[in-house]
Amino acid sequence: MDVAGVTTTADYAGDTRAEQSSNKLADDMDNFLFILTTQLKNQDPLSPMDSTEFTNQLVQFSNVEQNIHTNEHLEDMINLTQTNLMMSSVGYIGKNVEMNSNEFPLQDGEGKFEYTLDNNAEMCTIAITDDSGKIVHSIVGNTDVGTYLHEWDGKDSQGEQLPDGKYKLSITALSLQEGQTVNTTITSFGKVNSITNDGNSTLLGLDDMTIDVGKVISVCEI
Repeated sequence: MDVAGVTTTADYAGDTRAEQSSNKLADDMDNFLFILTTQLKNQDPLSPMDSTEFTNQLVQFSNVEQNIHTNEHLEDMINLTQTNLMMSSVGYIGKNVEMNSNEFPLQDGEGKFEYTLDNNAEMCTIAITDDSGKIVHSIVGNTDVGTYLHEWDGKDSQGEQLPDGKYKLSITALSLQEGQTVNTTITSFGKVNSITNDGNSTLLGLDDMTIDVGKVISVCEI
């Protein structure tokens, strides 16, 4: 039997996932009922169909429909949560924040970051790379255990001023014991000037850089 009208979730790309599933289930149900009624019309009167199988299939369709309705309610709750999170994040605009990230923005020719050495090191090197991955500046870092704040003037190794944008830190701290490294943690700073939502999470905009609001450690004055 040639059955037309088979669909996939791609046919409902503009809908939510629950709506896509609901629409596809409706089409599948129509196809199932069409096949079922056709089989009933053409069944052998002397050997009628066993109703158990298609009854079970109807029950399965009903269970799937209930699950889809549950997913629709969950999607509504998620959307509401994201909206509330975005509204509460408005207070970050215009504020300086500390972030749990090795990426930081160079804003108005200034960049700030903080790093912590868990133990004493023999040597510590800090490399700053631009958005293309090119090393633009290297710094000799502190080697004693502790936390250190560094302010970068945005100039490269030749003293040329670099454009504002997103930069990345890489810290290599060699231990006093040969062949081992010292564990380091990095936080960065920047001023928030916008808020967006990509459908999955709320993002803070720091000029050309965005970061998930969940990575914010604190609001600070520096």
